[in-house]
Amino acid sequence: MAGCGGGSSGGGGTPNGGPPPPPPPPPGNGGPDIRIELSSNPVLEQNIFVIDTFDTTDPDGDSFNITLRQTSGPAAEQLEDVNAYATKWRAPDITTNTTATMVFEIRAEDSRGAVSTKSANVQLRGFSGPGRPVALLDQGARLEVGNIGTTFSEVFASVPAVAGSPNNPRDLVLFGEDTTKGYFDYSRTDLATVEPSFSGIAQIVPNGLGFNGVEAPNQFVVVEEGANKISLVNSDRSVVPGGTFQLADSFAIDQPCYFEGRTNTGQDFGWVGQRDNGLAVVRITPDNSSSSNQFDSEVIFDLNSDRSLCHIFPTELPADVYTKDPFDESNFSPLIAVDFDSNELVLYGDTDETQEYVELTAIPLQTETTEQMTIVDVLSFGSPSLKPRYMVVLLTDGKDGGQQRLIMVSQDNSSEEISQETFAWTGGVPVGLVQGAFVGVRPADQKRLDLVVVTESGQAMVFENTLAENQGVGEVPSFAEPKSFAIEPGAGSAATAKDDNFSDNVVMVANPGSGVVRVYKPVDLVSQ
Repeated sequence: MAGCGGGSSGGGGTPNGGPPPPPPPPPGNGGPDIRIELSSNPVLEQNIFVIDTFDTTDPDGDSFNITLRQTSGPAAEQLEDVNAYATKWRAPDITTNTTATMVFEIRAEDSRGAVSTKSANVQLRGFSGPGRPVALLDQGARLEVGNIGTTFSEVFASVPAVAGSPNNPRDLVLFGEDTTKGYFDYSRTDLATVEPSFSGIAQIVPNGLGFNGVEAPNQFVVVEEGANKISLVNSDRSVVPGGTFQLADSFAIDQPCYFEGRTNTGQDFGWVGQRDNGLAVVRITPDNSSSSNQFDSEVIFDLNSDRSLCHIFPTELPADVYTKDPFDESNFSPLIAVDFDSNELVLYGDTDETQEYVELTAIPLQTETTEQMTIVDVLSFGSPSLKPRYMVVLLTDGKDGGQQRLIMVSQDNSSEEISQETFAWTGGVPVGLVQGAFVGVRPADQKRLDLVVVTESGQAMVFENTLAENQGVGEVPSFAEPKSFAIEPGAGSAATAKDDNFSDNVVMVANPGSGVVRVYKPVDLVSQ
């Protein structure tokens, strides 16, 4: 074979000293070397995936064109090209708990007619039941916070740190990413790492403890009722998603069940709701000698009551209840707190302007039943400087087919008078209450937010925000009677999340029995 053989002592000549052999002829025109990258594999049914051939090269340096087609398996829908090398597809709905293989042929032809082909096998996983599955978490998974209204692109979830121990301790999982290829993806659950585990998570507050009036985009607060402390977790990541989150600092406090910080408004404290102990005000100041968001803390007021104030709403109060001195510099805003034991709205004010709260009055929630009700969730909107101001409280008697309540607590924009409207129904036990732009006169309007109640029995209900289109967003909303839609039975938690098209809000639901996370788009599901 020309060009092959043993070596020589130098000069490149033949063993007999003759001239060197002629160079080998140029190689023939080879086809491109196809390289394939799949955005995810396996792919969950109904989800977007990308087949990317960007790393394909031609051995001769020729230009080439790439075409792609599906050759077998359940038919995927071809969407738009991301670029000349990558194409988006949407996996089909195969409606059963099964797997299948989708096979795609990639064909590359260079400018001189040489052709290469290669196959890509994409595994498809299907699920029975309604909704679009978007992520697989561990059994016992619970959604904690959605990715609407925060600086985080990820959804927060928690899973048991120890198999078979569903409550304590729990690990946090942050999932969801802008793929930079024109869609949002929840399938990757390993991009961000949160190193500490947490005990008895009562609440997670994204960006909850920025200092000096500045939000901190890569930190969050964890209220650990099971460990009697409140922890600050942060990361120095420069890209989203990903990165490692570590414990920055914490402070001890008895049975915390709610936290509302004011440090990112230029004030220096936070309110802590406590189970069976009322509430406390904690001064929190940055430790300027540290570069990792450490802080100093001091309890400056402790109510020390037997109330379980597990939701705190800073607001203004009616004049006949409390009038704040305009020259008061205590920064202790009036509060409406929700007592999860007595089912009351408890009003507090700093009447002596000494940074000490006193209970002004208590208003029973209008459950309109003699059944013992338990508060499931509370959402509030507004602040002392932002209208409208309202709160929504979800309650249950804990029985499947039993009494369920949703109570709208609102304040008049002029008088601050408090009123209640009660929605009553019988049905499955509710496990979550979420707020988002789901239906309404403007389904994508982030100022006209609807409500959705998720139950464990396979039903969800949407309460449409009926604020008229010609009314300002500062008006107190009203909600229509609910419309129901089907979800997968066994729901354990819910959150509001962005859809894969970025613009739409969806209801995200986790099933703790299977770890499957699904999303639902109410505007497409409720009967009109």
